[in-house]
This record gives sequence, C-alpha cells and structure tokens, in this order.
Amino acid sequence: HIYLFPEEIQPAPPSMFMYMRKDASYLIRPFDHSRIGFKVEKSIDPDEEDQRFIEKIRELDDHMQKGTNYDVYERLAISIEEESAPLFKKWLIAKGFNDDPEEYIHCVDIYMTFIYRYMLDDLILLKSVPDEYLMEFFEDYLLRKVMCKPFEYLYWPPSLKLFYRFLGE
Repeated sequence: HIYLFPEEIQPAPPSMFMYMRKDASYLIRPFDHSRIGFKVEKSIDPDEEDQRFIEKIRELDDHMQKGTNYDVYERLAISIEEESAPLFKKWLIAKGFNDDPEEYIHCVDIYMTFIYRYMLDDLILLKSVPDEYLMEFFEDYLLRKVMCKPFEYLYWPPSLKLFYRFLGE
C-alpha cells in the first residue's frame, strides 16, 4: 500500500506525520425533500410518556439555568437522550411517515448530547438554539463525532426539522 503515501508530498524527516492519498470518492445526490410527508396531517395529542419527556426537558433547562448539582443534571440529560429516539420514532409511525423512520431517528440523541452535554460558550436550551450553534453542530461536531456513510449525513437536517415538529406537537 505504499502508493497511498506519495514520496513527493511527504514532509522532511524527522516529521512524525505522513500525508496519505485519498482513495475513495463519493457522489452524493441532494436530499429529496418530497420524501418527507405524512399520511396523518393533523396533530397527534401527546400521551403520558410524551408529556413526561417534555417535562424532563423543561426540568433539564431549569438545571442549566440555575447551575445545580451536576450528577442530577447528567442523569437527567442521559435519560432524555435515551428516550428521545424511541419517542420520536413512535411519533413518526403514528403520523404515517412516508419514509423509513429508522433513517431519521439516530440524529436526535446525538443532537441532544450536543445541546446539553457538549461544552458550548453560551447557555443553550433546546427551544432556543442560535444559528451559529446549529452551524457548529452540522459543520464541526457532527463530522467529528459521528461515523457514517457520507450519504447518511443528508438525513440529519430533515431529521432535526422533524424532531422540532414532534416537540411542537
């Protein structure tokens, strides 16, 4: 595999680094937004589980604003991350989502981790994420923290859009 390390671009010794030739390329087609549709357009009333989830988010937001005990805060954040994807999937199925829900639910828990447990410069709450932090999520955090096939990244913006619609209902 020596061809992956072209001699002409390698740094002079005693460098500890080498440049490697990229051996793959991908053609990623734009996301087809017509795939995002529902058979049931009316709002679905939240059940008891959904209401508990929203209450946990409110409680976590209070913890962030007050700066309370970190152990309590972390347990609550982890439970929200774990509950977010299954509840979001349940909502997509109940709405009669036209596409495969499995393609969209994986973004949610990682997004929640970014909002609630990543070291951000400002106090960020789920209901008020400034544009620059959304850009940081997509352009930095997501690319560094998530390993997936390149075309799978296309699902992330529509996934968040749908997730906020879920929270709104």
